[in-house]
Amino acid sequence: MNDTKEYDIIVLKGGERMSLGEKILEYRAKHNLSQEDFANLVQVHVMTINAIENNKRNPLRKTAKKIEMFLNREEEVNVEG
Repeated sequence: MNDTKEYDIIVLKGGERMSLGEKILEYRAKHNLSQEDFANLVQVHVMTINAIENNKRNPLRKTAKKIEMFLNREEEVNVEG
């Protein structure tokens, strides 16, 4: 059984798929950002970013959409759901 919820998947151009946590981690590495820096940019708590990246919890739909909006502006990705 797959525990991934529909809004936990990022669909990139070309059909590549990865979890929201993986995408955040990739984005942060590419832009040399700490979890705190990214959390401030997206306007969520740093512990939320930590939990998503470490697959400790799935984000609320509202939080997932907020992150999606930021990443969509930055790298043209979309959260399914």
